[in-house]
Amino acid sequence: MPLHALMSYLRRQPPGPLADKDQIEQLLISAWDELPGSADGGMESYKLKGRMENVAWNSPILSFRIERHGGTVNGSVYAEMQQWEVDCEKGFANYDKFNSRRRQVAAKSRPLKVVPIAKEIANVVLRGAEDDRLKWLSSTEVKVLISEVISGAGAQQTVSGRRKRFYAALENELAETGWAKRANSPVFELSPPPPKATRPKKAVAVAAPAAVKPAKKRKLSPEGRKRIVEAMKRRWAAKKKADAVVAPVAAKPAKMKKRNISPEWRKRIAEAVKKRWAAQKAAAK
Repeated sequence: MPLHALMSYLRRQPPGPLADKDQIEQLLISAWDELPGSADGGMESYKLKGRMENVAWNSPILSFRIERHGGTVNGSVYAEMQQWEVDCEKGFANYDKFNSRRRQVAAKSRPLKVVPIAKEIANVVLRGAEDDRLKWLSSTEVKVLISEVISGAGAQQTVSGRRKRFYAALENELAETGWAKRANSPVFELSPPPPKATRPKKAVAVAAPAAVKPAKKRKLSPEGRKRIVEAMKRRWAAKKKADAVVAPVAAKPAKMKKRNISPEWRKRIAEAVKKRWAAQKAAAK
C-alpha cells in the first residue's frame, strides 16, 4: 500500500530535514488520499507536486510547508504558507492553521490617497454640477458611481478597503453641509435644514367685553291692562259655554220579549229529545 511504502522509506532516513524531496513527494502524493484530514484547507494530492518546502522527518511525524495561491486568484499579493504534519504511524494528516504564515509573491500596489478625491467629489456635489462619477437622481439625491471613482482592478481586499476609506472621507467632507450617505447605499441625500429658532411673540392684551345692560322692564298702560283683562274674560266665557253643551245619550236597545211555551209544546219537545237520545244510543251499540 502507498502509505506502507512511504513509512518504509522514511524509516531508513535520519531525523531532520530531508534532501531528496522528489522521492518523498512522489510517495506522499500516492498515499495522500488515504490519510484522514488530508482534505482540510482545500488541499488535494496534485497540489503537492513541486511546492513542498522545509520537509523534515522526526519519527513518526513528517512535516512540511506548501505555498497555496488561493488569495492570489482574487488579486492578493500574498500566498498562504500552510504548515502540514503527517503521522505515519497513526495514518492521518493535520493542517496546522496556527503555525501557517503568509508570503508576499507579488509587488504591492502603491497606496491610494482618497482624501483629495473625496474633496473633489464633495465640491462637485455642493455645486450641483454634472460629473461622470456622479448620477443625480434628484436635486437632493446623488449616487456615487464608485467604479468610476476607484477602479475595481486589483486585489478584492485592496479595492474594498480603498472604497471604504473613500466613502468615509467623503462623509467627513460633507458632514456639516446637510449631505449624508444613505445606509448601505452609494446614494447621498440632502436633509432639509432645521427650522430657525424664533422669539416668542409678545402677548397682546385683549380688552374685556363691555358688560351687557339688562333690558328695561316693559310697563303697561292702564288702557292696555284693561284690554287684556277683557280678552281673558271673553275666552273663559266661550270655554264655559262650550262645556255646557251635553252630547245626547244613546238610546238603549229594546229588550226582547220573553217567549211563553205552553205545556203541550213542552211535552212534545221532551219526547223529541228522548227519541233523539235513544236513536244515538242504538246507533252506538
